[in-house]
Amino acid sequence: MVKIVVCDDEERDRNLIQRSASRIMDSLGQPYVLEAYGSGLELLEKHPGDMDVLLIDIQMRLMDGLETARAIRKYDDNVKIIFVTSYPQYAYDGYRVRAFSFIVKPIKYSELCTELTAAVNAIVRSRGTDMVIRDGQTSFHISSRDILYLEVQNHNVIFHTAERQISVYAKLADYESKLREKGFFRCHKSFLVNQQHIAAMDATSLTLSDKSSIPLSKHRRREFMEEVADYLGGGHAL
Repeated sequence: MVKIVVCDDEERDRNLIQRSASRIMDSLGQPYVLEAYGSGLELLEKHPGDMDVLLIDIQMRLMDGLETARAIRKYDDNVKIIFVTSYPQYAYDGYRVRAFSFIVKPIKYSELCTELTAAVNAIVRSRGTDMVIRDGQTSFHISSRDILYLEVQNHNVIFHTAERQISVYAKLADYESKLREKGFFRCHKSFLVNQQHIAAMDATSLTLSDKSSIPLSKHRRREFMEEVADYLGGGHAL
């Protein structure tokens, strides 16, 4: 379930965003709930701390969208904030509250569809999928979001997490297609990396959140960079 919140003090724009967001979510086939508020103050008073996506106007009376977003970031680091604005020059200020993207008024359905779809896809990928890994008579339960990377050694695939390593007799290709939609990429013939855990990269290697380093094949570098850009929502996520 994805929770989408719309905040705009102009009723016409608020209703338009609601209708369009509902249409987009229906087309994605993704379960969702949708709430709307007429001001930043009302939004903060209701304190919907479980928001996934916030579509918020920047120019609002009493409390503008930037001030509202700064208050929200004090208790919510994860919500994808999409600013709606008539003034593109506010974009720089929006980056300070880690805005996911911006939509310029008057609102175009195609632009809203692009940005909302990218935000929802990023949310779905980040939640992970519970997996059952079997090696003979032994079964291991693991969430894809906890996997740092997969590595091939001899005829085994090793699942690396921050807590443990699980080795199973398998081929890396057996898991590549299953994990691709969750943000995993084949950065090297022997490695499949979870892009959520990449902390840094250079021309030949990736550094992950646990400080481990894995190789980046020069033959896969260009495709990998394209995958990273797509994973970040077309370059909008921060």
